[in-house]
Parts: sequence; structure tokens; C-alpha cells
Amino acid sequence: RKRLQFLHGRLQTTAANAAEQSDVSILGMQHSLAQVRIMLGDLERYRVTNLEPEDSPARFRKCESMYAEALKSYPQEGKAFNQLGVLAARDNNSLLQLHYLSRASIACAA
Repeated sequence: RKRLQFLHGRLQTTAANAAEQSDVSILGMQHSLAQVRIMLGDLERYRVTNLEPEDSPARFRKCESMYAEALKSYPQEGKAFNQLGVLAARDNNSLLQLHYLSRASIACAA
């Protein structure tokens, strides 16, 4: 009976460790996905800035969308907030810029 209790305890510990590793693995994948989306948003921002002659705020919507998707994947990502602050600065929206840059600094500190 003691041996069964011991084995049961070991199985519970093993299951808990596997679940913990699984959570860490999922969190890592979410973080990686957010990083990729940020990079895609950056590439789109550079493309639009350097290759499109028109200077309208609407041309950065795809970038904003990529950064927002990054935040959906991994809300703790401060860099996505920072990049949204950069876009707000391009639109001369100081209040929105302050909001995003504040969120970026809070996310990085957490």
C-alpha cells in the first residue's frame, strides 16, 4: 500500500512538472509569435516609409495591426507598445504616444 501511495505521489509530481513545462513551452511559443509579428510590423513600417511616396496615416494601418496582433499573442511585450508609440508620434498624437510609451515601460518593468 505504501508503495502504491509513493507511486501515486510520483505520478502526481511528474504530471504537475509536465503541465508546468507545457505552460512554459506555450508561453515561449506565444512570446516567439509576438516577436515575429513585431518584426513583420517593423518591416512593413520601413517598407511604407521608404517606398511609398504618399504620406497619409492610413498607410501604417497594417503595421498597427501587426503590433496589435503581437499584443494579443503576448500582452507583456513592451516592444509592441513602443512601436505603437512610434506610430503615434508619426501621426503627431502626443497623448496616444505617451499612453503607449508608458505601457511599454510598465510592461518592460514587469
